[in-house]
Amino acid sequence: MIFESRPVREVLMKVTNAMFVGEVLQFQCREKFDLDEETYMEIIAGKTAAIMSACCQLGALAAGEPSRCETLGAFGLEFGMAFQIRDDLLDIIADQSKLGKALGSDLRDARMTLPLIHCAKNSSREDRRFLKSMFGLNGGSRVDIKRVREITRNAGSVSFCMEKARSLARKATSRLDEFDDSRYKTALADLCRFAVEREY
Repeated sequence: MIFESRPVREVLMKVTNAMFVGEVLQFQCREKFDLDEETYMEIIAGKTAAIMSACCQLGALAAGEPSRCETLGAFGLEFGMAFQIRDDLLDIIADQSKLGKALGSDLRDARMTLPLIHCAKNSSREDRRFLKSMFGLNGGSRVDIKRVREITRNAGSVSFCMEKARSLARKATSRLDEFDDSRYKTALADLCRFAVEREY
């Protein structure tokens, strides 16, 4: 069976380790309002993106194409990071009825995400003070998501995050250039576009 092979075990061990490190890092950075972008990217690379990368590598192994593992692993990593950035942005700007869950959960749970990191660095002192007051439930108060959304847009954080996500998605899609055209290649490219343009 494929899951008994050494290459598969190595992929699974690596992703397990990456996820553990990512979770620990995120826990250490919880309630850190001044989190930097580099650390945020390291966190998402070790969580969502690591899982996506492992799935793509396992797909290559299952197809009997071990030489494709590195390329597809890189595709999965960049796709996963683009997906997570968009997901974190949707927590602020999405239509709640479409998203199906309450907005502002990252602020309430004291997790700094890319839109919040960029916003905190590019907002007025007053707006930054307001964001910080919302950080970690503000003593149990409800997050004023409408004002958070307005501040985020005014700071240029929405366009900044979208460009970052689209750039990663383009990079991921370019990894597929070495593959022959097929419905599978098209599906992966479409998946990248959906990841960054989705509304929920």
